[in-house]
Amino acid sequence: MFYKNLQHWFGSFQAFGGTGKPNPGGAGTIYLKDDIPHIKNTTLIIDNNNQALTNNLLMNYSTASSHSWLLSNDTPYWDIIHVTRQAHFAIHPNLTRPFHLKAYKFVSDKTGVLHIGNNQVVIVQHPDDLEFFLNINVYEGGTLILPKYFSCYGVQINIWGRIGLKNIYVGQKCSLKFGLNGTSLSANKNGVYSLETLTIGAEGEVTVTDELKNDQSRLNLEVSNFLL
Repeated sequence: MFYKNLQHWFGSFQAFGGTGKPNPGGAGTIYLKDDIPHIKNTTLIIDNNNQALTNNLLMNYSTASSHSWLLSNDTPYWDIIHVTRQAHFAIHPNLTRPFHLKAYKFVSDKTGVLHIGNNQVVIVQHPDDLEFFLNINVYEGGTLILPKYFSCYGVQINIWGRIGLKNIYVGQKCSLKFGLNGTSLSANKNGVYSLETLTIGAEGEVTVTDELKNDQSRLNLEVSNFLL
């Protein structure tokens, strides 16, 4: 949808995903763009109509149903990306070297999932005081870069790759999980994460990823200021 001189909007957009078994098809998508020359105001809405997947992890492109894929390297920057109602958004594995995806604002309802694969970088350019409601899986070789001050609520963030993170508030029902092969950009060593400030609020959780169940696994979390 292309528009000009949009001043007031009081309606809503919905895009229903496909159906199928055992998982539904990819989510519906809506593309909005300001049609005024030299204005690059773009919005992407991904909506799966609350059709749940049996597995929230992304294994590979050829067998992964129910995901909406970014296929073109001509769209690396977005003003707003919505991933809602159990939609899954992923970057095509051919977009690497590395491929950088930037968005000023990610919008979700705590059910959407963003997948970041090998040699892919996602940069979240939120204002520091904006709450974050999108689940994220950063797979080995992928990179997630967050604002200097970041807070999350009601979502799960799994890090098997690299994360650019300095100060985080892990709020109510947010689960931040660190993997053995992941690291922070400041530490740059597998299994080592370095943060300036870590604050865990009521019902917030910081732990290891689900596969680290045995006592032989070792992960180091270095925090300058730790607050509860």
